[in-house]
Amino acid sequence: MTRSFHRKIVVLGRRSLLSVLNNLMNKYGAVRHDSQELTGLVAPATNTALALGRNVVGQTFAQYGTVQAGWSDGGGEIAVCDGSQEAESFLAQTYVANWSQGITWQTTLKIQNYSAGNVRLRLGAVSLGTNRSANGTYVENIAGGIGNSFGILADANFVGEIDLNVMACQQTNIAASASFADPANNPLSGTHTGVVLGANGNSRIPVMITDDGSTSYTDVKSAEFNSMLDPTDFALSMFIQKGTWDAAERYSLSYTVDASNWIRMGGTSTAGQLVWEVRAGGTPEQVLLATGSPTAILHIGIQVTGGAMKAIYNGAVIGTETVAGTFVGNFATMVHGAKNDTPNNVHLGKRAFNIQLSSGLSDSEWLNIARAGGVI
Repeated sequence: MTRSFHRKIVVLGRRSLLSVLNNLMNKYGAVRHDSQELTGLVAPATNTALALGRNVVGQTFAQYGTVQAGWSDGGGEIAVCDGSQEAESFLAQTYVANWSQGITWQTTLKIQNYSAGNVRLRLGAVSLGTNRSANGTYVENIAGGIGNSFGILADANFVGEIDLNVMACQQTNIAASASFADPANNPLSGTHTGVVLGANGNSRIPVMITDDGSTSYTDVKSAEFNSMLDPTDFALSMFIQKGTWDAAERYSLSYTVDASNWIRMGGTSTAGQLVWEVRAGGTPEQVLLATGSPTAILHIGIQVTGGAMKAIYNGAVIGTETVAGTFVGNFATMVHGAKNDTPNNVHLGKRAFNIQLSSGLSDSEWLNIARAGGVI
């Protein structure tokens, strides 16, 4: 009865989908990966800036895979440089997303037991921080450059220790851009491969894109998006339409760090079944739903907030699971319409209006998105 009552209200006055999404973006801070960016629809003029992204670098010595002369593990996540290096020496880890040139990152470097020389941070191959030559905790902004390494660069004379427990690198801002069609200017837009643009949707979602179930996908990975997506507090929303429900795993969305950490939504090997899944630190949490294989447009969403994962289907929370593990690492692949960028497990059907919000939503806000999209 409640669902029918809501539908009557919608008929009397329903806000546009763009209006609902833009309001949520302004409220929570968000990025949109519009499936329509190349079909003539006008994207919003701005991306809501995130004041400070999540820390994207590791805080343990083991995460630093490049250990040059002079550096060693002092225990307790303390990196020791003993001065035995004869030239500049690098202690570095690999960051899975290349640093976007010109994007500013706030870094934190703590030096202790200093006795000689200079040390500084380096992002990528050329972006350098300020030389430091005294004990202290130094916070500075560094613009990202070419390459995907993050590390500590000691000169030939540096002797001292670096406390890795407080090492941090967090994005300071997501630039506004109206150029959703150009990832070079707006790395939040994503890049299509093999998709068909301009498919009909409904009166609320006039244009969708089509995945062929074999080779198509949209790659949305960027340093910015990785920074913005905090796996402990987020919401992901999209609309999909499947003309055929076959007995194959077909992902609508998949963000993967490694085999132990991912976020996914899509179809399972059981025809007509959808899955919402978060795997954190190797511990999987999932919700399954037998949909009845509808051919109409559907709204799906997933969120994690307060240690709980929620699965959303057509505006309703259909399952909640406690996230027992700890999500670790940066995203290696971030894909819409497939499991990865190979691509494997490709979506068969249409999709539209993919958005990520930097906070979980209320149940009523999820309902409003589905209403505005015309699915209920």
